[in-house]
Amino acid sequence: MNNNQMCFCTSRDKKIFWGFLFTLVELLVTIAIIAILASMLLPSLKTAKDTCKKISCQGKLKQWAEAVHMYCDDWNGYFPNSDFWPTTLEEYTGATNNLYPHRAKYNKMRLCPSAQILDDSVSTTDSQYGHYAVNSNFTGDRVKLVWTVKMNMITSPSEKIFMADGNNAFFDWLVMDRYEARHANGANNMWVDGHVNWTKKIDVTAALLGIPGHARGGM
Repeated sequence: MNNNQMCFCTSRDKKIFWGFLFTLVELLVTIAIIAILASMLLPSLKTAKDTCKKISCQGKLKQWAEAVHMYCDDWNGYFPNSDFWPTTLEEYTGATNNLYPHRAKYNKMRLCPSAQILDDSVSTTDSQYGHYAVNSNFTGDRVKLVWTVKMNMITSPSEKIFMADGNNAFFDWLVMDRYEARHANGANNMWVDGHVNWTKKIDVTAALLGIPGHARGGM
């Protein structure tokens, strides 16, 4: 190989090398930009996803509110009993006791999209488990011999919680240790007057609402 050939090959190799190097640098820069954008966007996407779940949960509580008010209209103003409220309200949610496909749809109303399913039986047709809890001071408690009350007996119904996010799939009575703040350190609440909103957990522990710390209590 003469000197001219050697110079020609070396020049070509240099061009290939520098071309590859520039391509590699461009690729690395692109990857770095994508990584930076992802780190900026992912938290926003998670926040947006969590917000959608919170809104979906509120929609379910609004359906429960309609069912509760229709039940009270049919039963002389009385709230459903705390031991049987899921099945008692079933017919007011578009489901019936004997139509299992409807009951499967009804069971989904008991599940908050932000909560974990605590028990496999939550998906069965006869399960009364769910992610929401009711205020047993209004729906009664056989242990404390507290009976259901009439809706019109509740003073300041817009300030009293009837149902809210709960964290126990077996006991569905609403007490402080079962009140679950799973939506941005707060919970969705359905109030006696039927309106639904999100509240920070610290706000609903106020003495005004009277949430006790003992088991099977209410507000």
